[in-house]
Amino acid sequence: LNISRIPGPKREKAWICTQYLKRVPGMDWTQQLTMLLDHTWNGGFNRSSENHEGDSWYKLSADVDSELHPVEAWEAATTKSEAYGVSVDWKEAPLSVGELIDSILEEQRSGPYAQRGRRRSSTKSSGIVGRFMNFAQKCAGKATATKAVKTPKPKKLVSAKD
Repeated sequence: LNISRIPGPKREKAWICTQYLKRVPGMDWTQQLTMLLDHTWNGGFNRSSENHEGDSWYKLSADVDSELHPVEAWEAATTKSEAYGVSVDWKEAPLSVGELIDSILEEQRSGPYAQRGRRRSSTKSSGIVGRFMNFAQKCAGKATATKAVKTPKPKKLVSAKD
């Protein structure tokens, strides 16, 4: 498992190595996301992000708590107390959740989806937000193409006098 730390103009990004994920053809995005999350929390750990990309989120946490490094100490601390992770005094996040979402959406607006909400054919969707946007657009197109939406007529209100 490698979670590289990639600097960006407004925020740092996490690049997760998926080299050893066994993607099954025909999986929808929710199945792929489930596989990725399982890999993130249960995959084997190594330090190739430091060697290949030069930095990782694990390396950033080196001075947070003595039981985080090496990873075996983290595993032992979590085995001793499942709540270990919530007891750590983690570093403060540079962006609030709202600022992070705004940053991601701004990247999407200026990226492959900028032209009329469609992906440019020469660019492959890479991020989870991009993949979700692509999935949502396909679903929206199918729903409007296959179903006529009927608006129900409002019911007549009956008063107590009637």
